[in-house]
Amino acid sequence: MISEHTLLGSFSSDLIKEHPSYEFVQNLHARNHQHQLFVDSHCIIYAPFIIKHDDVVVAANPLTDRDKYALKDFSESWQSGDVDSSLVLVEQCSLSCALLVYSEGDLVLVRDRLGVDDVYYHCSEDICGVSTNLTLLVDAFFPPQSGGGRSPNIDSMFNHFLYGRPRAGASLFHGIHSVEAANFVTINGGVKSGRYWSPLDKPLPLLRREERLKVLEDTLENACLQSFSEEGNAIFLSGGLDSSYISYIAGSQWRKKRGGNIDVSCYTVSYDDPQFDDEAYYANIVSKAYDLPLTKVSLNEENVLHYLKQVLDSPQPLSAWAGICNHALVDAAVNDGYSHILSGLGSDEVLGNYDKMLDYYFRVRDIVKDGGVRAVNLLNYVNELDKILFPGVADFFNPDSLRDILADNHLLDFNIEDLKYFYQSCGGVDKDSHLFSFMVSHECHHRIPDLLLRNFNVYPRQLGANIVYPFLDPQFVEQACSLYPQERFLYEDDKWLSKVSLKMIVAEKFPEEILSRKRGTFDFPFKTWLKQSEFYDFVRNQLEQSEFWLSGIVNEEVLDRYLLYMKCNKENQAIDHGSWANELWVLLTVSAWYKRYIQ
Repeated sequence: MISEHTLLGSFSSDLIKEHPSYEFVQNLHARNHQHQLFVDSHCIIYAPFIIKHDDVVVAANPLTDRDKYALKDFSESWQSGDVDSSLVLVEQCSLSCALLVYSEGDLVLVRDRLGVDDVYYHCSEDICGVSTNLTLLVDAFFPPQSGGGRSPNIDSMFNHFLYGRPRAGASLFHGIHSVEAANFVTINGGVKSGRYWSPLDKPLPLLRREERLKVLEDTLENACLQSFSEEGNAIFLSGGLDSSYISYIAGSQWRKKRGGNIDVSCYTVSYDDPQFDDEAYYANIVSKAYDLPLTKVSLNEENVLHYLKQVLDSPQPLSAWAGICNHALVDAAVNDGYSHILSGLGSDEVLGNYDKMLDYYFRVRDIVKDGGVRAVNLLNYVNELDKILFPGVADFFNPDSLRDILADNHLLDFNIEDLKYFYQSCGGVDKDSHLFSFMVSHECHHRIPDLLLRNFNVYPRQLGANIVYPFLDPQFVEQACSLYPQERFLYEDDKWLSKVSLKMIVAEKFPEEILSRKRGTFDFPFKTWLKQSEFYDFVRNQLEQSEFWLSGIVNEEVLDRYLLYMKCNKENQAIDHGSWANELWVLLTVSAWYKRYIQ
């Protein structure tokens, strides 16, 4: 595995050289001298950026040019003795990467605001390990040749079945924890955590609407410009508003900045089989409008299994089958020599303006307007939250269908209290805070880091590439989270319009077909592909070869039930269970994970 964009550290109360992780980190550094190495008697750190001053070590994993410039300024001010101003960077955490601060006996881990960079850690009585790369952390502390030691976190696994994510602050591996987005974790004889930022911290601005829109536009343009690399860029272009805006900036402002010399290529997904819809038509319109080369990455019977195998090899099961498209796009860009990739992911979430959010608003509005509701009273409805409140949560099993397949139903008892903690961290909901603000808070705290980014970030970094998300730029997020409700949705001509502010920004910049098209994303038609014989056989074999079904976690007949669903689907027979494909996907990915990392 290539170790680009990785921070890995091991800390011990005893001599660190006596722990196997010490040799693991040393060997990793021997294979990649581009990273820096810090070693003392109790600690070893391997990272792209390390600075030491007055017995304090700061390590980071810069992902964008903005990160690199900020860390350079931080380093210079700190080394010159300007400690107060240099610490502002750490306190504000406006970086898009993880930070680690170490002094003997103390360790502080900081995850960026939107969770662009993962931070995992493992602590026992005498050793603590931390990494932005889950696979490396598992291999360093639970190596396969150790004869065991790896075991699943059952509660996190059940949470993944329900919502497509582990429990907050956890992973699917027992003993390996995750720092939540916008949180810091202090380890000093114990573990303490806290949140340092929330979208709800920023009040709604008092500027006139025209002024607010201009600030939003300027911030977004600047975020895009700072996301490009001088060494070449790939754009994942679906032809939707978000990726089209990045392409517009590339073809206009970035081209002007480079004096006409521009190294940017666009990539989109296409299907050889015409029965599958793709975004290639709209991507082609955008690339021609801004004079950018476009590569159509074809998915067909010859290569789709290759990408599915990659997806199933992930250290954290992927909740989105769109990961197949993402792997194909990443491979195409990397094979063409691009290690810097731009994506429009996250726009809908921070702008809070996709149709499902409006749907949830209407479902829960009557509860909030009830005369007896006070702050956080919505938590009294925790059993109904899947149905009435939170946008964007993955929809796999519901609690009833999950209980139906589990061998021991009482293991789901954690779920209600966990949901209360999970949702309460988004902030209170009452008559004085608008529901959209609460929903955007949920998106930033949970959906973006724990669902979206964990689906799409891991694989490119394994190849030494990095995906940058201009719509998740900290300054733009500050502005986007402060939009008024009518700047997200607008009722006009007897219908609701979404993406109001973004459409106003791009109104005179985009071709009309792009402005008027329906929302477009890279999706993979998993259910239809299951009718293809080779794809069907591969999925069936993957399911049957896993020992997950013998683990005692699910009932013995569960595998046969979903194999029957697959068979009926292939033969075009009616299936009286509408969510079977979503449930099958999560069973497939978890059973493959179990086979790869546990058995």
